[in-house]
This record gives sequence, structure tokens and C-alpha cells, in this order.
Amino acid sequence: MIVFGPVDKYGIYDFYRKYCMKIEGLDYVKACLSEAQDADVIHVHSRSDIFLESYRKFRHSKKMILHYHGTDVRGFKGDDLKHMDYAKKILAKSRRSIIRIKNRARLITTGYWRSANEAAQKISRITLVSTPDLLRLVKDGIYMPTPVDTEHFKEDSQVKKEKKALTFNTEVTDTDQALQYLESKNINLDLEVYDRTKKPIMFRDMPSMLNSYQLYVDVRYVDNLVLENLSKTAIESLACGLQVLDYELKLVTTVPELHLPLNVISKLSKLYFL
Repeated sequence: MIVFGPVDKYGIYDFYRKYCMKIEGLDYVKACLSEAQDADVIHVHSRSDIFLESYRKFRHSKKMILHYHGTDVRGFKGDDLKHMDYAKKILAKSRRSIIRIKNRARLITTGYWRSANEAAQKISRITLVSTPDLLRLVKDGIYMPTPVDTEHFKEDSQVKKEKKALTFNTEVTDTDQALQYLESKNINLDLEVYDRTKKPIMFRDMPSMLNSYQLYVDVRYVDNLVLENLSKTAIESLACGLQVLDYELKLVTTVPELHLPLNVISKLSKLYFL
């Protein structure tokens, strides 16, 4: 898998570095097209621009799959560019690269990125989304559940779960609205709200943090709507032995089978070889 080197806020690519090729700057596009040369299937996550570049080069000679995650089509809270790390942290060597990066950040706010998404969807034979709520935002999308790494996220019997309940504040969700909703339903918890926007938790450290809690509260509001699915963190919490309070205020105790790695791979393989 080829990943854009500078964008690794939570250390996910670093954790899976033996499976990733990290590329920076303008070389990223070149590397993607070079690696795709010998592939039968091109699976592009998030980057509609890379999908369009690949289509221009290979057209119908390869099977191409476009895969969207939440912020790709929902955006961030207020479309605030301060959360788009790639627009700030990429320091390319050439002046041309820097200009291109600045222009890309500007074009995102003027609708270019939305246009790129629309253009990519029109030519994509298969468009996947990581959560069910994105189906209404993507034409002819197919829901592909996010797998949980059950080798990394697992219960640690040596850790005493002394802390009661946890939820995260993120760049996307409205935590205050979620807390007001819990209060309106007379849900009183010893709840810690951890702000990941101010203090990111590295992916390698997530299991040890989750293992110290008993309950993860997975009530998430985005654009005044509650998301009717388990978040990635909720699934990871379940794998670590926590209970999860979902959007219906019901307790979930086990990882849903659709998120188990073999089940996700089975579903994806069928699409690859249609």
C-alpha cells in the first residue's frame, strides 16, 4: 500500500510500516501510477485526485475502486483547514510544490475537492464507503465495514479497568451536543471526555488506554445528526473487552461479525473478482 508520508497524525502508517510505502510531495502521484502499472486492481482510499490521475493513465484496462471515509465527503467541522494537516505540514523542496500545495488547500474551500469527488464517482465502477451514513452522500455506494485488528486490539487481563466511561472529542463530532443528549435521557455516567484534537493518541498506544476503561460512549453528532453506526473506536473498544453505549443508548458487548477481518476480506474479494 502506498501512503502519503507526511499525513500520519495518529501513527497508523508507522505502526503498519512493513506493509506501507510512504511517499512525500509530488513523488506521491508518480509512485502511485508506477506501482499501479503492474496491478490488476487499483483501490484508492480518499484521494479522488489520485483516482482521476489513475483513470487518465489506465482508463478501462484495470479495475478501479474508489473508497471514501467519513471526512472525505462529510468534511470537518466548519470545513476548518486547521484540521487538514496535509495542507500545513507538507514541506516540499521545490517552489512549484509549495505553490501546488497552497493552491490545493485553497481549492478545497472553493469546491474543487467536491467537484473532484463527483467526477471520480461518475467513472468509478465500484465506490465503497466506510460507514452507512455516507451512502446518502455518494452515488451508488457500497458499504464496506471497517475491520478491526484483533491482534492489536484485545483485552489485557493484567490491566484492572479502574476507570468507568470514556468518549472522545474529535475534529468531526459535536461532543457538547452528545453530552446534552445523554443528559436529556437521564444518562448519568462517570464520563471522561478525552480531546483527541489537542492531544492525539498514537495508534500503538490505543489498546493500553482503552483497556483501562469499562465503557465507551459512542454517541456522535455530525451536522446535527446522530450517526447510526458503531465508530471505529467503538469497535476497537469492544475488541479490548469494553462495553459500548451506542446511538440508541443500548449496550453492545461483542464485536459485530461484519467487522471481523476475515469477513471484511471475503466481502472485498468478491468485489475485486466480479
